[in-house]
Amino acid sequence: MAGDYPYKYIVDRTLKIALKPGEFWAETSQENTTAAECYLKYLLIVQAIPAVATFLGLVLFGYSAGPFGNIGVPFGNALGAGISAYIQGLVAAGLVGFLASALAPKFGGASSLDRGVTLVTMATLPMALAGILMLVPTVGLLSALVGIYCLYLLWVGIGPMMGIPDDRKVPYAVVLIVVTVIVMAVFTTITRKVVW
Repeated sequence: MAGDYPYKYIVDRTLKIALKPGEFWAETSQENTTAAECYLKYLLIVQAIPAVATFLGLVLFGYSAGPFGNIGVPFGNALGAGISAYIQGLVAAGLVGFLASALAPKFGGASSLDRGVTLVTMATLPMALAGILMLVPTVGLLSALVGIYCLYLLWVGIGPMMGIPDDRKVPYAVVLIVVTVIVMAVFTTITRKVVW
């Protein structure tokens, strides 16, 4: 890991969670990864992928207007979109990790910001790496499919990481997702108005 860290390590972890999520979460739940380590080892690096891809995609191709083709985006707006994507990715991990931690005791689990941020960081690694698809606007929509798979990865990790009993996983996951969608919609709106 020393010579090729962090890129090979990130790819290896991403492949493991994508291909063997049960085994991955069993191992990860035994680690003592802190929220700070999640940011330093993963998030600061992987969240740059969709941000840079968004910027380049908008500069090179604009955004898709369906049957009307692509509409060009000025450089400054494209840069703002890339910066906004980066900020949103970094804040989202901490915010959703905090929500996962805060909600866990209400569903029979344990509150831990470190474990909540680790859960969110690891479950969304495939989506962050798939962010390269944002280079081409029409192909970028495929990242939504990866996002759906990330929800499954989150689901598998809820028990081992947050200690949620099996009979409480469904309500916990539903509440976590609904609250996250609402909070992130507000945050995204504010970020876009400020950065764009």
